[in-house]
Amino acid sequence: ANEFKKNEENISFKDKLLSTLSQNAKNELLKYNLLDDISNYKYTMSLDCNDLNALLDSDEIAVYFNDYIDDMSDFTPNFVKSIEFLKDSILIIRFYQKLDLKIINDVAKKIKLLFGKKVPIILASQSDQSVNRIHITFIGTASDIVM
Repeated sequence: ANEFKKNEENISFKDKLLSTLSQNAKNELLKYNLLDDISNYKYTMSLDCNDLNALLDSDEIAVYFNDYIDDMSDFTPNFVKSIEFLKDSILIIRFYQKLDLKIINDVAKKIKLLFGKKVPIILASQSDQSVNRIHITFIGTASDIVM
């Protein structure tokens, strides 16, 4: 079930993903250049389109992070809106060498400290690339936007 996504399958996955998202969700993903990362062939599992649609459909993206980290101090989420708490979130961690559960726990702990809520880890994957860095994609939504 968790087969490696080949590049040619990636196109149909992206099309399928786009067809299930609301226009607002598509705009948000394109605005922050997250669509390619979400459907990237490097992932060993694909995100469930319904999960993504449910997350992004009725709420606004309030916070995101999409970059490599060398240590935990590099992981500082970008705020799109001023918020007190997250309604939902997706956390994707790509490991290029060794899957370290401590890193997952540290990232989740940092998010919980920021928002007072446990974050569901939708995907943690490993690649055979020789890059010795960790890549994190984090998207959080909020329905109650504080102005």
